[in-house]
Formats: sequence, structure tokens, C-alpha cells
Amino acid sequence: MSAGWARIEVKNGVPCKVQPTNGRPADEPGKTWSCPNCNVPIAWGTAHVVVWPADLEASTRRHFHNHCWKIYQGHLG
Repeated sequence: MSAGWARIEVKNGVPCKVQPTNGRPADEPGKTWSCPNCNVPIAWGTAHVVVWPADLEASTRRHFHNHCWKIYQGHLG
């Protein structure tokens, strides 16, 4: 699933883990995700980022379009 190194970004004062992905998890072919910024589905195979607060488990992660994550002003967690 990963397509790049995870990094920490601070978004709205919250340190977040940001993991780029190619959107092609081998164990979930055809899966789609809903971007919490625009509510538009992210189709399987679409590169995007997976994000979660650094102090929480990865199970709280959310999938964002790359541009949507850049402009996101909401709260995670």
C-alpha cells in the first residue's frame, strides 16, 4: 500500500502521521475510500495520503486526496 516514507506534519496544531500510498492494497482490490475533506470517493489505484494523529493508533487513519490534505482545516481524531 505505501508509496513513500511516512512523515510527521502539524495540521491545526496536531502532529499527524502522513503516509503516501499508491491506493492499490493487494488485500483489498477494488476498494474505495471517502475523503473527509470533499466527501468524494478515492478510487482504488488513485495515489493519495493516509493520515492519523501521531498520538493515536493507525486504526484512526483517514484517506485524503493529496490536494484535500493540503487545504484541510478540520480536526482529526
